[in-house]
Amino acid sequence: MAYLAGYQANIYVTSGAAVAFTNEATTGDATLTIWTITDVSKRFWDRDTSVVVEKDIGAGFVPVAAADYTVNYAGGQVVFLVALPGGSAVRIDGGYFAYSQLAQASEWSLDVSRELKESNVFGASWDTYEAVNGTGRLTAVRFWYDSFFYNQILTLLGFKLMPNSSGTAAWYAFGRVASQSPKITAKELNVENLAFEIYGNIAYIP
Repeated sequence: MAYLAGYQANIYVTSGAAVAFTNEATTGDATLTIWTITDVSKRFWDRDTSVVVEKDIGAGFVPVAAADYTVNYAGGQVVFLVALPGGSAVRIDGGYFAYSQLAQASEWSLDVSRELKESNVFGASWDTYEAVNGTGRLTAVRFWYDSFFYNQILTLLGFKLMPNSSGTAAWYAFGRVASQSPKITAKELNVENLAFEIYGNIAYIP
């Protein structure tokens, strides 16, 4: 069995204003329903910038109706309701946020869950549930030395979470600061404990 040491992990966070992009190439998954922007640096999309999708199924690029797909703003993905034919291509217009390594981070944890609602009916002797909305919470620890997250309380931030920074696999998510807790101890290094409530989708891209 293969193992990964924790020091190989990393966490990145977005900053700055959105930057427009046009005609960006995408890569389809095995099902040809999920198409991810190929440029890894552009995988946090701005919700305030219109996303324009075009597909080429053999006769040149044509616009795709918004009703035919959904958008994963975290991860930079377009999800088609019906798979495209083999050999298709998809390109995207939109806006993205740049991201960089979160300085002095030493720990992160992502909790992903589904809200379950009871669906019991008369005559059933065992509980049943239906999964509804997905949700998530990110926690992180870093050595504290500035007020960055205090100043970002109202900002929607993008996070890229890598279990192995020498690989490509990562979770992508947007979130807002839920709590920022500096901890100061006389005989220890200053740290801050951070928690973020996930906003919108979570994407895992290998």
